[in-house]
Amino acid sequence: MAGAPSAHAQVPCWHRVVADWGAGRLGSVYPVACYQGALAHLPEDMRVYSSAGDDIRRAMLAAVQTRATEAAASAAPPPRREPAATHARAASAVSRPAAKRPPRAEAAARTALPPATETGSKGHRDLVLSLVVPGVAVLLAAATWVFLAYRRRGA
Repeated sequence: MAGAPSAHAQVPCWHRVVADWGAGRLGSVYPVACYQGALAHLPEDMRVYSSAGDDIRRAMLAAVQTRATEAAASAAPPPRREPAATHARAASAVSRPAAKRPPRAEAAARTALPPATETGSKGHRDLVLSLVVPGVAVLLAAATWVFLAYRRRGA
């Protein structure tokens, strides 16, 4: 008699990402597809009223960076031993260009990003509306007050 599969195995990985975010422990590293699935299945209220989308994207990018760094480190040749004179010249150099990430790491980072439609500026639109609408209401109230005061003086 075979045992029943565990409940953990039946839960999609994107669901575990969302649950971990809700529990405040999104530190676990999941495959990039899990983060993308979590962003795709994120409930509308969480998307609008919380930082879940941003937090999950940040965790996804951190996972991509960790994997790219690990891949680059495992593919890098062992460091060469150089003579002491070379070290002295290197130490006296004024500036050197910053090291670039390996091309494979950049390609992995680009492919792991969610589509641009998911990162829309709805939050910015809401912020503008929350500032503009009360501003217009105040202007209308002031215009009404000026009109009534003018009318009473003239009457």
